[in-house]
Amino acid sequence: MSNDTPRQRVLLTYQDASYKRLVLYVILFGLGYSYARFSSQGSEGGVPWYEKLVLVVIFFSFFLSIFEGLFILNAKILYKRVEFDGANLYITTRGKETVVPLAKIMHIDMLSSGRGSRGTFSGYEVSYMGANGERAWVYITVYRKKAPQFDQFASLAKAQNPALHIKTVTTTLDAIIKLFKRKKTAQ
Repeated sequence: MSNDTPRQRVLLTYQDASYKRLVLYVILFGLGYSYARFSSQGSEGGVPWYEKLVLVVIFFSFFLSIFEGLFILNAKILYKRVEFDGANLYITTRGKETVVPLAKIMHIDMLSSGRGSRGTFSGYEVSYMGANGERAWVYITVYRKKAPQFDQFASLAKAQNPALHIKTVTTTLDAIIKLFKRKKTAQ
């Protein structure tokens, strides 16, 4: 093994979601709602600017708390935990672990990229040959701070399987083309 080959597992997926932002948004919503509910009503001359500001805070903190809660649910419960070492890719879903040798990985395709509440991310589909010879895949969302680890994973997989196809750019039409390709293979 070379010096840059990891001997321990390296985490690729985002597992750092905490409840701090959610609690902050809920507190902001509660404070704004209680202020709006108990503030003086019926003042002449319209609604003061600071009460309008409180209503805006209520509106945004309500939706931000919903989005944050869904993100935490997704990151903590629904996401697959994906790790790798020098020889294998480990995919853990609800306590069940699948071990994929890096030599069995066939394609690494970037499907999407964007900016979310946790920063810039790229979505990759990693296709591999399963235990029974069937083609399987896993979708990995890689955030910017995990990009060096993902690059290391891709180079290790390419070293173990020179026929590996790696696609690191995406266009708008790629998703539509992939959708029609999947429909044909599913029939």
